[in-house]
Amino acid sequence: MSRPRVPRLASVRALLLAAGVCGLSLSTARGQARDPCDRPERNDTPIDVTLDDLALSAAYREKVVRTRGLVETEVDTSGQRRYVLRDGPARVGVVPCPDVGRDFEEMAVRRPRLEVTGLASDKAGTNPLVPSTQILLWAFVDVSDVERSRRQATSGGLAEVLKGAESQLGRTVRVLGQFGGRNLLKDLPADSAPDASAWVLRDGRQAVWVVGKRPEGSGFKLNPDYAPDAARWLEVEGKLERCAAGLCLRARKVSLSAPPS
Repeated sequence: MSRPRVPRLASVRALLLAAGVCGLSLSTARGQARDPCDRPERNDTPIDVTLDDLALSAAYREKVVRTRGLVETEVDTSGQRRYVLRDGPARVGVVPCPDVGRDFEEMAVRRPRLEVTGLASDKAGTNPLVPSTQILLWAFVDVSDVERSRRQATSGGLAEVLKGAESQLGRTVRVLGQFGGRNLLKDLPADSAPDASAWVLRDGRQAVWVVGKRPEGSGFKLNPDYAPDAARWLEVEGKLERCAAGLCLRARKVSLSAPPS
């Protein structure tokens, strides 16, 4: 007889409890467990670090970090699942926050290469099979295709496309640019968004509103109100149009991209 499947949300909560994340006590208030992911550090700009450095150096403990590795699922002797990020011999434990736990579990099944953001900490314990460093994870993107192809976009740069905007109106263009969220970096005039779901694509001093499609796709989902996501580069395919605020790009396809070299 097959074992009953543990509900996903319950398994994420069990991971958090088993991990003892960041030395936090999951004390209860009025019978409710404190969310260990409800931390002010979620607004901090992450430190980019290789997985090897993160695993070996104590300098990143209790810091918000961003790193990359292949995600793997392991099962301990009690049958409890745990996640590990691996890059060569370097291994770091991963504990997904409940708000991303379901998506992370579905992604982990494919064993992709991920870029993850979260809070680094020490894992108490003496088991040599369990990584001594772990990440309380609150954001991740699948970078498998980006790293595999290492493609530098055949798209035009944003400045180039906007310079010839008159001749490009109504035509399909492919543009490489940096995600600007909901005008997080004040690239465009305040209150100039053509609609409530519009977001900014930027490149240096050039920027344009993107409409028609959210900043998400296969393996990634960016938050227009989350400043650290503004470090991501995207390739947007769509048509240049005139909007009430000027020009906008009506997207048909949005893809995660590597920054230009």
